[in-house]
Amino acid sequence: MAKFCTKCGRPLGENETCMCSVFGANTGANPFGQSAPTQNQSANPFAQSAPAQNQNANPFAHNQSQNAGGFGQNPAQNQNMNFGQNPAQNQNMNFGHNPAAQNADVNVNNGPKKTFWETLKDKMGYGEPEPMDKNAYEDGKNIVPDCVDAVDGETAVKQYDVATLKDRVLCIPYAKAKGRVQVTNKRVIFRAPGRSVAGRTTVQHEFAVNELSGIEARKNYIFRTLDFIIGILVVLAGGFVMTGLIGAMCGIANGIALPIILTLMFGSAGCVPFFLLKKKWWLKLLCLGASLVPFYTYGSMLYALGSGYYYSNGVAVFFGAFFLFLAFIVFVLTVGSLFLNAIKPNLVLVFKTKEAGDAVTVRRKKFSLGGERFGYDLVIPAKDIDSCIKEINAVISDLNK
Repeated sequence: MAKFCTKCGRPLGENETCMCSVFGANTGANPFGQSAPTQNQSANPFAQSAPAQNQNANPFAHNQSQNAGGFGQNPAQNQNMNFGQNPAQNQNMNFGHNPAAQNADVNVNNGPKKTFWETLKDKMGYGEPEPMDKNAYEDGKNIVPDCVDAVDGETAVKQYDVATLKDRVLCIPYAKAKGRVQVTNKRVIFRAPGRSVAGRTTVQHEFAVNELSGIEARKNYIFRTLDFIIGILVVLAGGFVMTGLIGAMCGIANGIALPIILTLMFGSAGCVPFFLLKKKWWLKLLCLGASLVPFYTYGSMLYALGSGYYYSNGVAVFFGAFFLFLAFIVFVLTVGSLFLNAIKPNLVLVFKTKEAGDAVTVRRKKFSLGGERFGYDLVIPAKDIDSCIKEINAVISDLNK
């Protein structure tokens, strides 16, 4: 016959004693040692007591006050309920969790870090900074199939690096692209991937190989008047800065010794980069200006000072004449550099169709009265242009047979 506890009514086995009898008669019907609900405590060990008692019976709450009861602990202890922890820690109940690690940072991998330039452009909302770290010029890639999907049965025959294209504002480049021509057994493709200050750029033309009759190529040099004028401004800027610097250093000195030493030293140093740098024409012009203007300015002043009617100084006349002679030599180098900087290589590629029309024309910009323009500001021949001019017509003819 089944037995039941006379206090809580729980079914008991043979010779079994109810747990409510073990914890004492003061626990009432709650076998877990909590006081009656009249003590402003909940009979549910996970329920929160009234605010008046400032006690927390919920083991998941983060209040540092006393819990009403514990599992296997003395209720008189002023501690929260802990499983496997030291009761003296007086902390909330934690299931195998270290409380000291509650404020630990979580490392989430959000991909590669962005560069300063990309972050700045993201904040400004300008351009397309995300792909800028990638190979914008597609170096080492074939147009087909790496950059353009191949059609059925298409195979690449030959590819050429034909041009470097640049766009500039007042001779300052803001966009650059590398043009390539690829011939397949079905198409001829011109593609110029690049980048500008606003993001990546792409120019692409393609047409069937059986539509082409040949390619016209012109490789020459052109004189850029704007480059010549801006070169003069660069020379003057470098010269005025250096002349002002020498004048400021000589302002507190008396006599002609310090101006002679500084002019000779800085003027000669400005000529050195002209012979050391290769094809850095803008930097050469800046340094030549830093030599030309001081030599001419202080040479003229010393010569006039030493050959005066009421005052004469042989040392001033000598160094004045010497500086004017050096200024003449630097002037010749400067004029030559201005012309060489203004002469730019130029390339024109015209892909002609059998209908006597121009399929693709690769050329620099040309301005008309209506403001119409074509191409880039500069189209500079690349390394494979000679091979392209020599071979591509023969390749197209063989494919059309």
